[in-house]
Amino acid sequence: MGMMDIACVVFAVSVAVPGALAALPRAKPSNKGEVCIQKQEEEFCFSYDRQNKQIGPFYWFNVRDTRKCFFGVNQSPIYIDPEEVKNVCYKSRLGYRPVGQVSGLLENDGYYPKLAGGDLSKAKLNGVPGYENVNFELNSIHVHIGKEGQRRGSEHVINERAYDAEMHMVHVREGSSGSGEKAGLAVIGIFLSTREGQHNSEVDAMLNKVQAIQQYEGDPLCIGEPESECPHHASGNGNCGGLSHTLRPEILLSSHVTRRGYYYYYGSLTTPTLPESVLWQLIKQPIRISRAQLTAIQNMHTHFPGVLIKEHGNLRPLQKLNGRTVYANICGENGD
Repeated sequence: MGMMDIACVVFAVSVAVPGALAALPRAKPSNKGEVCIQKQEEEFCFSYDRQNKQIGPFYWFNVRDTRKCFFGVNQSPIYIDPEEVKNVCYKSRLGYRPVGQVSGLLENDGYYPKLAGGDLSKAKLNGVPGYENVNFELNSIHVHIGKEGQRRGSEHVINERAYDAEMHMVHVREGSSGSGEKAGLAVIGIFLSTREGQHNSEVDAMLNKVQAIQQYEGDPLCIGEPESECPHHASGNGNCGGLSHTLRPEILLSSHVTRRGYYYYYGSLTTPTLPESVLWQLIKQPIRISRAQLTAIQNMHTHFPGVLIKEHGNLRPLQKLNGRTVYANICGENGD
């Protein structure tokens, strides 16, 4: 499927919005069907192997509780053509309220490196377009990469450019049930590149620990699928795959990171059960990572014995836009 096949044409309109007078428009779901909402309370066994005709990404409708949203019209990730977005310029601050440090467990969950738990929810994101006065609590952070040797390394693709990796910071709207409600989640997508951008001390600190969580020894996730398709992998080395990690969210998502603006739209989570409850913000400016950090993620073990992340990557295929509007809150290249 070509890039033009997956992008719906939306005429670019430049809208200058004085910061003191109006807020950004809310991202809205497609009008071509109902929004698929369901509470995601568990993780299920699925595969990123595109040749797997049982639980591979083109067959995720076979994964427990995923069929309902798999065929939805608000799915993610998507291709973004900057010439076909709706341009706005509103200098609201997308970032965290001052909180200092928060901590969580950094682990190999069998699909990607993931930071979750602890007191991450103390980190409150605000400035989400259309929800400027609403707090979104940090729930988890994880990283997606492509198959080894594949040009595409990020889930979202902008202007035919895919970066080496994409970090997702998942947030739950305060007072909501998260994935069980429309706009219950806000996800910040940060592109990671070995060639562009500047290093970020918080990203480096987290990725430098990935080397220590290469093995997967988590709980089996196969519920309702054949055990042979996704058996529990235990390396037997005594490393349970988890490390305590402290994070300063204000540094990770500083004004320096967001200064070039971001794209935003309404979509879904990119892993089963694919609920359409996500307000996506994709930061335009990539963060630089080292080749060694990328390699450490590639060499992580997965749920499947003997299979490393690099063999299939952990990217979902691009999804159709289905008439949704993608906004670009970009006030000039330098944020002017």
